[in-house]
Amino acid sequence: MEIDWISGSTILPVWLPWRNQKKIKILAITGKDRDHLLPHIPTMRELGYMEMESYVWSAFSMKMGTPRSVMEDLATAISESQKTKEANDYQGARAGKFLDKKLEALGLFQRAEYERFRKVAEKAKINPA
Repeated sequence: MEIDWISGSTILPVWLPWRNQKKIKILAITGKDRDHLLPHIPTMRELGYMEMESYVWSAFSMKMGTPRSVMEDLATAISESQKTKEANDYQGARAGKFLDKKLEALGLFQRAEYERFRKVAEKAKINPA
């Protein structure tokens, strides 16, 4: 039996044992780079799908009008917390990696994600309204 399945890295602890038991075959990683827990699995780009890049990510949002200094302080605190031993131990046991982006870079990343998924929705004739 074959099942098409795309999964985020957040459930690696669930499907990695299935792979080890040969119940599933992992075909590709959707990120730009190979994953440190599955270094032998190619990326979609390596397989010729140059526009296929997808991540599981999250970000903090703040109320419009929040002073820039407050946003920068939070961004710095998050970035610094990602560099701790505890954070590195946590991340090292999981697929993917921390997305450490400054405010403007994060905004550009989010806009690029929006545009990428907007194109997918248009191509699939999905109307969000």
